[in-house]
Parts: sequence; C-alpha cells; structure tokens
Amino acid sequence: MIDYEIDTDIRACSECKHYLGGSACRAFDGIPLALFLNAAKYNKTLPNQKGAFIFETDKPTVKTRVYTVLE
Repeated sequence: MIDYEIDTDIRACSECKHYLGGSACRAFDGIPLALFLNAAKYNKTLPNQKGAFIFETDKPTVKTRVYTVLE
C-alpha cells in the first residue's frame, strides 16, 4: 500500500473574503447552490450577480490523504 496527499479542490464559500454569512456574499443575496457546493469553481463573474466579485481566499487548500493498494 502506498499513501500520498493531494490538495482538495473543493472550497467552501465561508473561505472566501467576500462571504457575509449564511447564504449571502457581496455578489449574491442568496448564493446559488452550485456555487455554494464548490466555491472554487467561481472564478469569473456571472450575469446575475452584484459587482465584479469572484471567489478569493488566503486560506490554504485542504490536504487529503489517499491510499492505494498495490497488487
């Protein structure tokens, strides 16, 4: 068995500097569910948002340990 770490690319809205709490941020009064589930994919402005905000964070990515069984 080998193990290694990978960076998890799924990020939470709560990690963004524009997040206001609950389901609100500077761009949305109600963050769309698709963005809320993976905020890191929000890297360009959307037509239905306020301002020119995108996902921005200074927090490091989460590491995930992966185990692989060698046969």
